[in-house]
Amino acid sequence: MVDFKIINVRENLSMSPYLGYLFEKEINESELHDDEKKSNKKGVSILLQNLLSNCKKKLPENLKLLKNSMALSVSVILKPNRLLNNFVQVLERLGYTEKIDTVIQHWQSIILQKWKKTEDTVKFWAKVQESNAMMHLGTVHIKTYLTSRRK
Repeated sequence: MVDFKIINVRENLSMSPYLGYLFEKEINESELHDDEKKSNKKGVSILLQNLLSNCKKKLPENLKLLKNSMALSVSVILKPNRLLNNFVQVLERLGYTEKIDTVIQHWQSIILQKWKKTEDTVKFWAKVQESNAMMHLGTVHIKTYLTSRRK
């Protein structure tokens, strides 16, 4: 298996890779001249190189966002041994500094309440948002959810 995080995509991807059965069949059966077929294959290869390079650049950022967002999952947030650092990273990533101590206090006390809708993260946070005592914490989740949907 190739680790795209460490290889140079442009140097290691073949300029004439196998592009799949249907592509190869269509291009071979087309009425294009050989130089046009080569040009099309080269164009697709360049497109794949660009796509892999862009994925490689965005992968660490997207993995970090996903990992941090998991700190707000209902299965994590209700565990007594969850990590404050992960939650604080989510707050920092969102630029949420308003009443941060209050939000952390709510985060620490959320497991002390009996919650319904604990099998679905979105429904759980909707209930948290309805709770006046946890309003700031619910706002953090909504902001995280909306930020992840934009990407």
